[in-house]
Amino acid sequence: MNVGQILETHLGWACSELGEKINKITSEVKNLDNGDKYEGEMKNGKMQGKGVYLFANGERYEGEFKDDMFEGKGVYYYPDGTKKIGIFKKDELIKETK
Repeated sequence: MNVGQILETHLGWACSELGEKINKITSEVKNLDNGDKYEGEMKNGKMQGKGVYLFANGERYEGEFKDDMFEGKGVYYYPDGTKKIGIFKKDELIKETK
């Protein structure tokens, strides 16, 4: 049960559907036309916050997003098992970290 659902339980109609709205804001699944998939936080229909982007080719990115782009701390995984850990800006790895 999330905060919105608890408020709904205790405050009734005043917080009607708040739990569902909070879940919708904080976690969604977005299937893209190219076969890629995003699971995570969204805001105003855009990938925003923490999430996982799954590429149709087997690659994946786990980390922070802003305005539908990799932005902040993240890990990029390749199908062969290798990965790059670091700071991303506008979908690009700008600083590799360990």
